[in-house]
Amino acid sequence: MGTISVFVSVSLDGVMQGPGRADEDTRGGFRHGGWGAGYADQVIGKYVAEQGGAAAMLFGRRTYDDVLGYWTSVGEPNRSPRRW
Repeated sequence: MGTISVFVSVSLDGVMQGPGRADEDTRGGFRHGGWGAGYADQVIGKYVAEQGGAAAMLFGRRTYDDVLGYWTSVGEPNRSPRRW
């Protein structure tokens, strides 16, 4: 049996947000999209890298559509523009 690991950003008032862009989810007038990205640093980057690669990723529909749009529009989709 495999292991499921979850990596999320959640605020103290319960807002769950991925490390995306400011306009990633503006439903209901939400204006603070992408807030999780500001908390990424070398420490968390090293921790995530030490966990090993994912054999599979499970996305919700909105995230899947977003990721698919990116991966099919760039030449090297697995190369991160962010440097830890």
